[in-house]
Amino acid sequence: MTRSFLSWLGLVLLGCEPALPVPSTRSEEPPSIHLELSPAAPPDAIAAVTHLRLVGAGKDGVTLVAGEVGPRQLDQIAEADLSKALAERIVPAVTWVEGDDAVVAPLVSLPQGERFDLVVAERGLVFPLTVSATALAPLPRLFPPPGVIAGSAEVVFCAQTPLEPLDEEAALLPDGPRGRFVTRSPGGGGARCVRFVSAEAVSGEWMPPPFVGPLLPLDPGPITVAEPTVSPQPVTCEAPEIAIGPGCARVEDDRMVLRPPDVPVFWTISSEGLDQAFATEGGREVVVAGLTPDSVVDLLVETLDLGGAWAQQTVRVETLPPRPRFVLNEIYANPVGEEPEQEWIEIVNAGSAPGDLSACMFQDIGGEAALPSAWIGPGGFAVVVNSTFDPASEYDPAPAGSATLLTVEQLGKNGLSNSGEPTKLVCDDGTVSRAPAEPKPKPGMSLARVTPGAPDPDPSSFELASPTPGTGN
Repeated sequence: MTRSFLSWLGLVLLGCEPALPVPSTRSEEPPSIHLELSPAAPPDAIAAVTHLRLVGAGKDGVTLVAGEVGPRQLDQIAEADLSKALAERIVPAVTWVEGDDAVVAPLVSLPQGERFDLVVAERGLVFPLTVSATALAPLPRLFPPPGVIAGSAEVVFCAQTPLEPLDEEAALLPDGPRGRFVTRSPGGGGARCVRFVSAEAVSGEWMPPPFVGPLLPLDPGPITVAEPTVSPQPVTCEAPEIAIGPGCARVEDDRMVLRPPDVPVFWTISSEGLDQAFATEGGREVVVAGLTPDSVVDLLVETLDLGGAWAQQTVRVETLPPRPRFVLNEIYANPVGEEPEQEWIEIVNAGSAPGDLSACMFQDIGGEAALPSAWIGPGGFAVVVNSTFDPASEYDPAPAGSATLLTVEQLGKNGLSNSGEPTKLVCDDGTVSRAPAEPKPKPGMSLARVTPGAPDPDPSSFELASPTPGTGN
């Protein structure tokens, strides 16, 4: 028997050995994938802040896209070759794997009523989603400010109104520090705020859970924790300022103007009938309103620094007697109608007593205009116009009937500048209210102060808005 025959026979016998595996002729199909939402919701009415769990997706790539994804876009995502238009529709998100699941956490709040597609390109799967038209907006994160690296995972979110008491265990995600979400500051201030109290220091970039409590959505922006941060150096106060926390304050009648350190700090300032919570950054002044004029007030001042340390002190302040406070509140320099005829400036009395505008003068680069006599009560408005102003103009809004209309010979040398210019209101008592040159006026839009108490030096105190002469912005 030849060697080749024996070799062949051996192969046949081995092939018949029942212990050897038989190759499958068909590949195994991947497990099915289904979607779970947190908070739970139907796909056509999801929350604005949500986490998307794809059960069974594992390490498959997952992409959230604003709008509808068709076959062509699906191919682009699968091939990682996105067009510019498609790239602009990708929603920023963090994705991590938990067991066999992929969890997608969008880093932005999703707009009400908008359509999104969650894509698993490797499987050719698209999950259509629509945000509920009544989805709750998230609580803004006040501290640490977005983009700022902190030495602690203590994070503060604040609503517009007081919150129900809350104290629950939680963790930042994924696999972030554990702790508790509680309402109020350690001393009891900040009733409209909820904060994460970290039980451990873990460096990394973390996300808050999508909601706490029964259903309180949180700003989904990332929280970056790194090395411990030093406490802010106290500001040096100048008379008549008083020291308050690490900052200084100028006390007036019904308010005080706080000058904080340059580094970010979170504050609560409270007393009977007063509960203010805010964050400061870059040394920008903050107005703390709601004090009682001509009185002695004890304020509980609490501050939180980037290292996660709280400080607490009681500060006694003596407020001044009631006084008027005239503020440049709105400037209409670029009307739709005739110029300079339809230009105007709006002044509000943000003080606690009535006052006469004849003690004040409006100034811009082109000149100045002394204001006529007019007594304006607290919260009252005056609209200052040129002598040729037409309140019945077809193209521009008329001043509110409740406002005082004041006429001067002219505003500015040749009217108010359409290119933007700094302006100010100067009064005999030393009050100076300023408005900036930016943002540059647009036709039919006014330069408006966001609130009468918004401080002059802060660039965010003014924005372009639809004109509202004689009423609140």
